Amino acid sequence: MDPVFWTTLSVNLNGPFIPSIITKFFTAVGKNPFNVTVTSGDTSSPELSATKEHARLTVLMKQLDPHLGAKVLKSLRLDIIYRSSILLALSYLGEKELFCLSDLRLNSYVADTEEEATVFQLMFPELTSLHIDAKTFVDIVMEGVEWPQLPGMGIHPFALVVTRYRPREEDLLSIDGFVDALDFFISEIPFLTLRISDVGFDPSSGCDIDGCIVRPSALVSLADLEGPIIQALFSIIEYRPSDMAAFQGGDTAVLTRCEVATETEIWCDFLRLEEIDSSSSIINALENWSPHNPMGYTTLMVDKCSGFDDSVLEWMVEEEDRFARLKKIAVTKPAFSAETLHELAEVLLDEALSEIQVWDGPPLDEEIRDRFAELEKLKFSWKV
Repeated sequence: MDPVFWTTLSVNLNGPFIPSIITKFFTAVGKNPFNVTVTSGDTSSPELSATKEHARLTVLMKQLDPHLGAKVLKSLRLDIIYRSSILLALSYLGEKELFCLSDLRLNSYVADTEEEATVFQLMFPELTSLHIDAKTFVDIVMEGVEWPQLPGMGIHPFALVVTRYRPREEDLLSIDGFVDALDFFISEIPFLTLRISDVGFDPSSGCDIDGCIVRPSALVSLADLEGPIIQALFSIIEYRPSDMAAFQGGDTAVLTRCEVATETEIWCDFLRLEEIDSSSSIINALENWSPHNPMGYTTLMVDKCSGFDDSVLEWMVEEEDRFARLKKIAVTKPAFSAETLHELAEVLLDEALSEIQVWDGPPLDEEIRDRFAELEKLKFSWKV
């Protein structure tokens, strides 16, 4: 068996589980670099018990263990059901010099334990991408982990993806603790993109932190969050121009299925709203949205937001001064009328607006299409 063909071990813990195949892989791979991907089927509808997932993952990790210090593991991706299984896997990574590891994913769906991840001397000097549940992230980030130094400079920023953690209500994550961990992590790795999704935070916990998080990269993406966490995160994110942001034409904030509180200040050039049903949340997001450069321009992208309706557009007309730097509006599956959009376009054309794109909209009658065509400075597109 030529080792060059043995590059990835993919294991479904909820499928036919044959340990001899795992043994065969590690025998065949030799000293060549390889990847390991572990799944547990449909994590949102788990059929696998925690006990069985632990047992099968233990079989895999025991066979992987001798290779962990050999500079051959390129990626380890765990997308499994139980957080307790993530802690089990982490116990094998402590005190290992994972100098080849660039992609580490520690994702779980069920928060079956609030136990702390007590691991020591984690060494990931070549890591460029980390996906990890919010609780485990908070636990390990202060544990003296050896993080990469200036990863991906000049090409790609480090990708930090904080994933699902939905415990019992009494065990919700502290906003303070999470922000402290995030601040510490970004002080170690300042050049990154940040995604946070589906985390249960304690709405009664405060956010008291000295200083701020500097975001010189191009993306902050928040999904399935509610309560004061969104306001807290944006209040501690401060933009600092960088070559990467300039190269990508600005920076982007993405809000997906989020509840946005009042007085949430958002500083970015590109704002993308996705699947938000609340008009008040959308208005709260837009009310204090500004480009980082006072002389710069902004783009608003709205994707399948039923809350982006006529009431929001009418509010934008009334608050036209807030959108003096808005250059482009792009909407998929609009919930507003073309007439109200035309009214907004007329008002903002006196400012910076130059382009409106609409996709997946209802048929547009010729009369309103002609009225848009009369707006000579506007590049307009409406596609069914």
